[in-house]
Amino acid sequence: MTEPSHIPLRLSLDEAVVLLIGVKLLGEMVESIEINGTSHGHLISDLASKLGQVIPEDLRHVTGEIVEDILVSNLNGIDGVQAQDDEEEYPAPMYPIETTLPVLVEAIEKRVSVDVTYYSMATEEIARHRLDPYGIKQVGDLYWLVAYAHERDERAVFRVDRIKELAKTAASFERPSGFKIDEFFADDPQDW
Repeated sequence: MTEPSHIPLRLSLDEAVVLLIGVKLLGEMVESIEINGTSHGHLISDLASKLGQVIPEDLRHVTGEIVEDILVSNLNGIDGVQAQDDEEEYPAPMYPIETTLPVLVEAIEKRVSVDVTYYSMATEEIARHRLDPYGIKQVGDLYWLVAYAHERDERAVFRVDRIKELAKTAASFERPSGFKIDEFFADDPQDW
């Protein structure tokens, strides 16, 4: 048997994103797998870390959202049984947007920072963030906020229905010149 050649693997950014989504899905959907004596958890963690090093943070964040949406939609389709979310803590949609969305739109228009309490499915944690809201995009029934996250020192994408609490601050900001919200979304977001 011949040894495989050691040609470096080259991926486009889109291929790396798809691969990261697949790795995360495997980690969520497979309870136990062992390859050459190494548990899947360790292998998946290492692979996700390597892919994460070449994928921009905003895209890494979106991959977590996509994985969650896939998992929820698959759970809802099994034997026609509705998925059981922990509705007491995290209803789906996560939190009502009727009051949140208008406050965000006003903050965007007036260029005012906001403090939010946000639930992330990727980390399964609720955390506080100071955000400079740049824009909102509706994709299907969901609203997505693109904002500068002060604690992370980067732009990121947040699902509006995962914002549990929201408060405008006295701090103002300047949106980057040339900002285009569509740069943060896939070519055809309807495929999400």
